[in-house]
Amino acid sequence: MLSMSLLSPNITVRHRRPTVQEVVRDFDAFNKTVDEVSEEKRATGGFLASLSFLIIAALVFGELQNYFYGDEGHYYRFSVDTAFSEHPELEVDMIVATPCTNLMAHLTGTASHEFNSMNGFKYDPTRFEFTEKEAMYWNELKKVQHRTKEGTTLFKSLDEMTFVSGRVEEGLKTEAETKQREEAHAIQLQRKKNPKQSLDGGTLILIGNGFNVFHVVASNSEKNEGTACRIHGRMRVNKVKGDSFIISTGKGLDVDGIFAHFGGVSSPSNISHRIERFNFGPRIYGLVTPLAGIEQISETGQI
Repeated sequence: MLSMSLLSPNITVRHRRPTVQEVVRDFDAFNKTVDEVSEEKRATGGFLASLSFLIIAALVFGELQNYFYGDEGHYYRFSVDTAFSEHPELEVDMIVATPCTNLMAHLTGTASHEFNSMNGFKYDPTRFEFTEKEAMYWNELKKVQHRTKEGTTLFKSLDEMTFVSGRVEEGLKTEAETKQREEAHAIQLQRKKNPKQSLDGGTLILIGNGFNVFHVVASNSEKNEGTACRIHGRMRVNKVKGDSFIISTGKGLDVDGIFAHFGGVSSPSNISHRIERFNFGPRIYGLVTPLAGIEQISETGQI
């Protein structure tokens, strides 16, 4: 008793912490089997394991091959559109290498009574030649348009749609507006020098998309108010019955007069044109439509 009392001040009793394995064993209330379980090996089990491995390997190989080299198959289902009263919008932004002085608009078809040219397309004098930045943006748009025509099909899935950067669209629009302002200033100076000039007939450009027909009539006018015409804006067209939208130059020139005069046109006219945007329906920013990025240049100025 004496020896215990003498040792107690200098002795520290330490408790060892249980290990994780001991804690799990204490919580496990099930009895353990200590006898080793022996399993009899059979040929059937080995065959099934080998077969399962081959099937999994074949599926993985097939999926990888289809992902990298295969073409996806898409099934399209169509239904009848009963919303006959709706009018999808046609959006256009194009340049024709001819002046747009006294430009007139005609819409033939069932929606002609609803058309108001003041609320539709705008016609602004501009230059057909590129600026340095505009040429860069246009070449980028043309490259993307060229890729859309490679292996093209009638229908495309969403992952096959072609888009351009918003920088290209905004850049083309900005450069077009800059050229308009510069050309407007040049026209004011030109009007002071030549206040009176005469008008002449025109030549027809036809752009079709299978649903509606879009006509532009380029003037043979000797007027020199602007070297080119930018046609841009949006307007509503019919969904079922096709409309014909005609842009012409010349005061008092109606639709019948255009086609009657067109039959006798013999003088040259520059009908070179460049389309930056041409699409139907709601605008999808960056989407390259079939006619966007199309350029037709006439070296002689004739069709």
